[in-house]
Amino acid sequence: MWSSDRRRLLKLLVAAPATLAALSACGFTPAYAPGGGADRLLNVTRLPDPDSGDSYILVRELEQRLGRPQSPLYDLGLKLSVSEAALAITTDGTTTRFNVVGDLSYTLRDIASGTQIGAGRVTNFSGYSATGTTVATQAAQRDAHKRLVIMLANMLMPRLIADAAKAPPHQTLTP
Repeated sequence: MWSSDRRRLLKLLVAAPATLAALSACGFTPAYAPGGGADRLLNVTRLPDPDSGDSYILVRELEQRLGRPQSPLYDLGLKLSVSEAALAITTDGTTTRFNVVGDLSYTLRDIASGTQIGAGRVTNFSGYSATGTTVATQAAQRDAHKRLVIMLANMLMPRLIADAAKAPPHQTLTP
């Protein structure tokens, strides 16, 4: 039994470098490696000013991931739309559950050239119950909005990283 496990381990150890070589041969670059898509966006992406409570949470979440630029190279345009819809209605017309639906459109542009690097849209939903007290329902509503916006930010990041990875890297000028 031990020898078969040892053989399997040895096969895995031998196969690991071959797998890495195959991935590097196909152009695979880790997103968070130096020069990867995430590295290109870090501390150089300008975000829009928030104009609502939901957009404030979105910008805060993206700032935590992208940083605050001193000298931005990219401009990220965002259009956030959040709506609520009654989901469960009792026979007497009381709504007991709401869906919060979010739609986030984005454009990523190179500031110097004005070239659009990427654009797209992500959508998701969250929900909350309205069966508790007024205070509990309002807290659940705020929490559902926050969860939704964080989900949209999580869905947006891989798209931004993929878009940035396709863009040509910026040249740094030396005096």
